[in-house]
Amino acid sequence: MNDTPAIQTFPAPWEKRNLGLDAVEIEVLSDSASLEEIQRSSLGFELATVKVPNGNLALVHALEANGFRFLESQFSISLELSSLPAQCPLHDKILRNYVLSPVSSNEVGRLQKFVNRGLFTTDRIALDPELGLDLANRRYNHWIADMAARQADSLQWIMTAAEPSRHAGFMMFQEDGQTINALLGGIFPQFQKRGAGLAMAVRPPHHFAAKGFAHYRTKVSSNNVPILRLYQSVGFRINEIVYVLRRLESRNSEHAIQRKNSTREPV
Repeated sequence: MNDTPAIQTFPAPWEKRNLGLDAVEIEVLSDSASLEEIQRSSLGFELATVKVPNGNLALVHALEANGFRFLESQFSISLELSSLPAQCPLHDKILRNYVLSPVSSNEVGRLQKFVNRGLFTTDRIALDPELGLDLANRRYNHWIADMAARQADSLQWIMTAAEPSRHAGFMMFQEDGQTINALLGGIFPQFQKRGAGLAMAVRPPHHFAAKGFAHYRTKVSSNNVPILRLYQSVGFRINEIVYVLRRLESRNSEHAIQRKNSTREPV
């Protein structure tokens, strides 16, 4: 008998602060997962986000028919730092022209101002017609502040080597043993046609390889295909693709009240 669960459920209390919504995230682990299981796990929550493995279109269509909206495909990609691809002349130039520099505690507010100028317009929250860019910015700013307080050097500026005071962009990282997870990154508009986007893909892997890390991972949205292609062009491989959908209930809708009054099964 297989006791492996078909879905895994994660209440997301941080979204109450970010979006003002009681939220849950549901990860589909098996093709045997059913619409009914997902609906039971989302009872009582105003926002339910579901991640479905690539290929399970039957479940995606069933979710869409029951109030869920498709938002994006999410690509998990990686690069092995012990065997970085051979550098071409362009990559050599990028490595010379851009460096990483830690964001100090008194610079976090400055970074958040860059975010508030609309840095993440392809974000799924920003593009959601019922949520929008302001909520997406608030969500990112809380995440940045939390990471800065929790892990030293988790935030790094992407700087121009010739002008060390010029900020071309930033990235946010989390260490996990021998793995570096790139959680977030953005290039400031005035540098987007000056090679800084390529620097975001090339410079950090070399930086962390020099520090002895073995693996580098990140996630890219289908809403930002140029970035995905950029990562692939420098050697990143796609490991997993998931479809991301959400159901959003109005707090005052009759359906939401019925869900609130329902008994939610323990998760």
